[in-house]
Amino acid sequence: MADVYVSAKNIAPICALILCASIALADTVAVPPSLQAKLAGKLALFDRAFAGRAGDRAHVLIVIRPGEPASMRFADEFAGALKQVDAIGGLAHDEATAEYAGADSLAAAVKAQHPAIVYFSAGFTNEAHAIGAALTGLDVLTIAAEPDAVEKGIVAGFDLISNQPKIVVNLKQAERQGVQFTGALLKLAIITGG
Repeated sequence: MADVYVSAKNIAPICALILCASIALADTVAVPPSLQAKLAGKLALFDRAFAGRAGDRAHVLIVIRPGEPASMRFADEFAGALKQVDAIGGLAHDEATAEYAGADSLAAAVKAQHPAIVYFSAGFTNEAHAIGAALTGLDVLTIAAEPDAVEKGIVAGFDLISNQPKIVVNLKQAERQGVQFTGALLKLAIITGG
């Protein structure tokens, strides 16, 4: 058996690449996970279809990118903060985490588990179009950690404008997924997507 010698010289480029990828992923998120958890709980209050979708308890599915430390860390922080939120859309809630295995697999999970909200951790902007297409016709509120994912196919997300959190809504995708935001929310939101 050959001895494997790993020097700092050999491992440094790999560590630098992983660090750069994590930093780049984290930079796409504008609003911290603790604030996103509070805003998600309030956002559901402005969806007229939320109570019917959720039933007596709001199930939240938190989706992560497997193998992406920044995505997993952000999801952990979001889930921890969400546990501190008393109600989502006025309802008691529970959370589950799932690894992303593709848009079709996600759609199958939504059909089987019936979550009221699917929350996408960091790293889903590039898959947002496929996710939106796969979830069209399913009754679910999708929320992205990254505001850029909203324009590409996620129903809602949060951005930071002049140091103030703003709700971003893809109104067409909301309609495709049975989400019915009130006029009061839409007056305050940034409307995007198509």
